[in-house]
Amino acid sequence: MRITELELAQLRNIERATLETDSPTVLIGGPNAAGKTTLLEGIYLLLAGRSFRTREATKLIRTGHQNCWATARIGEAFLGASRSADGRPVHRLNAADLSLAELVRHFPVMLLDNSVFALFEGPPQYRRQLIDWGLFHVKHAFYSQWRHYRHALKQRNALLKNASPDPAQIDVWDAKLAPSGECIDRWRTAYIADLSTHCEQSPLLDGLNLEFSYARGWAGETTLPFAAALRQARQRDIRQRHTGLGPQHADLRITVTEAGKAGDRLSRGQKKLAAFAVKLEQLRMYNRQSPAPAFLLVDDIAAELDTDTQRCILRYIETLGSQVFMTSIEPERLAALLSPTVQAQARMFHVKHGCLVQPAHSNP
Repeated sequence: MRITELELAQLRNIERATLETDSPTVLIGGPNAAGKTTLLEGIYLLLAGRSFRTREATKLIRTGHQNCWATARIGEAFLGASRSADGRPVHRLNAADLSLAELVRHFPVMLLDNSVFALFEGPPQYRRQLIDWGLFHVKHAFYSQWRHYRHALKQRNALLKNASPDPAQIDVWDAKLAPSGECIDRWRTAYIADLSTHCEQSPLLDGLNLEFSYARGWAGETTLPFAAALRQARQRDIRQRHTGLGPQHADLRITVTEAGKAGDRLSRGQKKLAAFAVKLEQLRMYNRQSPAPAFLLVDDIAAELDTDTQRCILRYIETLGSQVFMTSIEPERLAALLSPTVQAQARMFHVKHGCLVQPAHSNP
């Protein structure tokens, strides 16, 4: 599954850009603020249904225009997305409207950029999203369970905001909340165990001695059922007027063996390498279980990483089977780190003042 044609219009500083390629490796070069990351953002908007840089549609739209849009040819499929100034998202596959869940399931995409530092430095929400990305794509029942859980949680929290909530009504929502919460917990626990095994075998993590553990979000981490934990915490929840435990408070804990939290022990470069490696193991897990590989977007790999480390990451990416789009201020130098076979297949484009240019000899 590859993007063979891409067109973006009125997206940030890009007035109109067209890209055609059959290559599994696409390098995007250009100076700072030329629009390299915006090109990746347009691809992400198409495949994931949202921007990875902002939630505000108006920030995506080029000044003086009312909307922005992107289209792509992916195999026999024609995919389109647009955003208007009123924020209304539109996603279409072969001219038919597509829900966000259908879009993401059809066209999985993974992003590697400097936001990966949040794996070690950010709040638990980022690490939950990392786990749930994998579960959404490999466990198809996960999405429906998660929606069921979120609905029950919303209703329970609304009930708790009352001055004197009815215990019988809390029982009703606990009965809906607990089974979904337990199910999500089991799937997350199994997924993290699988991911941990893959990471132990990753050459990119050799010598970092990382350990993974799962904090599921309520007391009695290994034995107490969620329903029992809800009963125990009920009076506290009534006082605080919200549900203070459950999968929505879960976390993935990453430590260095016998040294403590990885976020406190690793250098910036080690954190980026480790975060990239963990996400690439997720990608490998997905690609091995799926009929078509996910797409991979890599923004500014050179930041924080030395040349040898970049080479190791790039050579590892080559083994995964994904079509990859990568940005760099110096794409020729990046291309030199690829294996000769991939270099011969790669295509290079340059972004200048929001315009996309393919050099006469676009092979690196």
